[in-house]
Amino acid sequence: MNTARYAAGSKSDMIDIFLNITPEAVILKVRDNGKIFNPTEYINDSGEMITGLKLIREISSKIEYNRVIGFNTTIVTVDRKKAE
Repeated sequence: MNTARYAAGSKSDMIDIFLNITPEAVILKVRDNGKIFNPTEYINDSGEMITGLKLIREISSKIEYNRVIGFNTTIVTVDRKKAE
């Protein structure tokens, strides 16, 4: 939702969400074709990171962003043992 909200105004007409649950990890991949927007580096107007993204950073074991072939791709990995 933060990607859709903070990248608003772009001509994004597609958001893909992939969820892969394994015994070791939960992997969430979000991909859109909007303007360049890296949610892992976003700071709001008050100078703070988005609250939801702060929470994701705290529980994730890995978070990464890439811009490839016109797509923003964010991958969040949560180690299932860390989440227990």
